[in-house]
Amino acid sequence: MRTHYLVLASLLAPAIGLAQVPLPTLVKAGLDSLRVGHCEAALKVWTSSWTSPDDLAKRQTLIDSCGMVARMGTPYGYDIVRAAAIGPNVLRVYAVLRYETQPIYFLVVAYRPSDHWKIMGVFWNTNPDKLPPTPTFSRDTAGS
Repeated sequence: MRTHYLVLASLLAPAIGLAQVPLPTLVKAGLDSLRVGHCEAALKVWTSSWTSPDDLAKRQTLIDSCGMVARMGTPYGYDIVRAAAIGPNVLRVYAVLRYETQPIYFLVVAYRPSDHWKIMGVFWNTNPDKLPPTPTFSRDTAGS
């Protein structure tokens, strides 16, 4: 009987190790807005902490890109590809937004400087090769 428990534990361990990191409420709220076609609302919430002149220009450019997203047709939801924790206070979330015409690949970078999360970057592309969920740190770049 003990052997059965060891076999079961060894089979479940990889699945448990691959579990996704829980998404911060702020990230999930933006993705949920995008899921129902509210691109501007999602981006305004995500970028509300962007207050420097350079950040405001980036914010406006990002919000202006919602016109292109709208041309993708009806939104059908999103899939989380990967949520990669970089320590306890930085999270990179890779998602695929499913639209009628084609998918859009999103990367959202969240940072928790104290007790709340804020979004540091939002990147998207229609080319899957432009935003792959690559390893955050590899042996080749460690210590560079």
